[in-house]
Amino acid sequence: MRYPTLNRRHQAGLFLVVVAAGVSLFLEASIKQTTGIALIGLAATWLLGSLSIRAFSILCCLTVFALGFSIAAFPFWEDWQAWNGSSKQYALAIEDLRLAIASAPVQAFDPDKFHQQYLNAPKRKNGEEIWEQVWPPGAPDTLPEDFIDKKNPVPGASPQAPPSHLASSPGSTKTIDLPESAQEWKRPNVKESGASFPSETPDETILRSIERDFLIPAPTFSLWASLRMHLLPILLGFALAAAGLSGCGWCIRSSRIAKRNQLAAA
Repeated sequence: MRYPTLNRRHQAGLFLVVVAAGVSLFLEASIKQTTGIALIGLAATWLLGSLSIRAFSILCCLTVFALGFSIAAFPFWEDWQAWNGSSKQYALAIEDLRLAIASAPVQAFDPDKFHQQYLNAPKRKNGEEIWEQVWPPGAPDTLPEDFIDKKNPVPGASPQAPPSHLASSPGSTKTIDLPESAQEWKRPNVKESGASFPSETPDETILRSIERDFLIPAPTFSLWASLRMHLLPILLGFALAAAGLSGCGWCIRSSRIAKRNQLAAA
């Protein structure tokens, strides 16, 4: 019985298959796993050993191109995955915040509580600083003059009305507490866990105000930022991909030249 002659690629492939099977058994893999590794290795050995030199060279060049492209694209894919997860969490926090605004209780302006805050205000000469501390967002724009005169704890200061930048719509207030999902996106310099707004303020306006003043900006994805962060592996990947394409083109060109010379000789 005559056995087929094995070329060097067949011999090298069979050697690697035997080594892989031995390592698999040494690592206490199951018989099924070892058999699967051996069968896959034999199939790959038969395929690679049966190809011509030119086809094998083109396959190797394409493999180098795929490896280089994967190395270059992996940092972008990893950053995109991180941005996608962060964006979903941020959107969930905004949705929870929108629900918290919609369900926030409306509190009516309590004059007695305001009077007590006013009486407990620090003794300062600047009446405007007093209003800064005790004036709630939903308080009336002015207070009775006799009340100010009787309750004013600062000698010589008679703030009949709050400063213009503190005056707000009269009526009740709406206090919003940041939900736990939004707390994770709070700015580092923000200590408050909530804010109060006049009840007449639209919910979307409150949402935009909290998002602007309390939360960090929404996460974004930038190809340029990813390129600067992972410059070395991306350049290496592109270099390998370019080398693989160049080698593939050279192999195809050499094959065409060889066929043309054969036709010319015939």
